[in-house]
Amino acid sequence: MITLRDQLRATWNTRNKYALAAVTLIVAAISWHDIPHLGMSTLEVVIGTFALVTTVLMMVLLWAVIVAVAVTFTSLRQSKDQRAISYEVGADSIVVRDRTGMALTTPWTVVRRATESARAFRLELKPMGSRYIPKRAFAAADLIALRGLIGEKLGGKAKLRKA
Repeated sequence: MITLRDQLRATWNTRNKYALAAVTLIVAAISWHDIPHLGMSTLEVVIGTFALVTTVLMMVLLWAVIVAVAVTFTSLRQSKDQRAISYEVGADSIVVRDRTGMALTTPWTVVRRATESARAFRLELKPMGSRYIPKRAFAAADLIALRGLIGEKLGGKAKLRKA
């Protein structure tokens, strides 16, 4: 069963956070450029810097809240059968199925790289996108086999943990 926690982790662990960081830094740089340092007292520069840092932190917090709310609403709209996910991993592809009959097939040929965390595998796809596969969906023996298959298919592009 895919939980809200899984969906939040999958959303947060994507490259979107790097885009957020880039936009935030650009806004900060533009804002910092607008603070005329010459002719200002030290207190005015400190207050301006504090206001800039506070604004950037508020932007990050707002973005995180918007993402969490969007993922929560999406999760609440799914039926129990849509959240009941099974995985079929084979030599040619990974198939994700739910109880409604929907199936998503991802051939190994479109997997660019894989990263294993303590809770999941993240498969980055060509040309873009990713798949988040929670480890708790597999038995211990199946996890060992999955690690071996990912290592075989991706070679050095697989960042896997030691079993």
